[in-house]
Amino acid sequence: MRLTYSLLSLAGALLALPFTSSLAMADERPVIVELYTSHGCSSCPAADAIIKEFAENDHRIFPLSFHVTYWDYLGFKDPYASDENTSRQRNYAQLAGKRSVFTPQVIVDGVFSAVGNNHEDVNNAIRQAENTSPMVPINIKPDNYDLIVDIAAKEDGPVSMPSGAVVWLVYYNKHSMTPVDAGENSGKTIENVNNVVDIKRLGFWHNNAVQYHIPKDQLHGDGMVVILQTSPQNQILGAAVYDHFKS
Repeated sequence: MRLTYSLLSLAGALLALPFTSSLAMADERPVIVELYTSHGCSSCPAADAIIKEFAENDHRIFPLSFHVTYWDYLGFKDPYASDENTSRQRNYAQLAGKRSVFTPQVIVDGVFSAVGNNHEDVNNAIRQAENTSPMVPINIKPDNYDLIVDIAAKEDGPVSMPSGAVVWLVYYNKHSMTPVDAGENSGKTIENVNNVVDIKRLGFWHNNAVQYHIPKDQLHGDGMVVILQTSPQNQILGAAVYDHFKS
């Protein structure tokens, strides 16, 4: 499928406050596995199943299912698809010098691409990320009516990015079973894990420690992931997950 999409502005910046205390370096952070998928794509259910398998069997990774819009024309509108998700995938393609996007595609830690329904290809991308990905510590903790997000300074981690990095807040729903009544998957019920339901830009990290306050009454979905991602290179430097129900 060779379609071109305009980049959309992602809304929702929240106030960033100075943060001066040091955070301890965690032993590990989750490797972020982004699956670009659609209920309208016949190759995607196999990729959805692979991502579910990794989520259940490898605690070191955290998958996110980004549903794209460009298969909706076949007659079934994917309820989780959004222009923001499509634009995010398009950004990755542009950085890689590609003129088109495809599903199912996996992007691991913003850098390593794989064909989503190829188990070996996905596994290799994840292992590459585990061996090479940097880590800037991020901590999320509840505080009265807010969630506090602390992102460490550059001296607390091995990476210093002169161009800085974007702080993303991604909300997700843990699980869905979706009956499909049109398109290439007509008659099937498709299972997904960690469907992205919203993505917002919190702010920008300039190698200095920073803190964000997120009102609890603004939380939605089942959980959220804070992702620190270089701009424009897209490499993920740090990530932290907050489960609304467990936390």
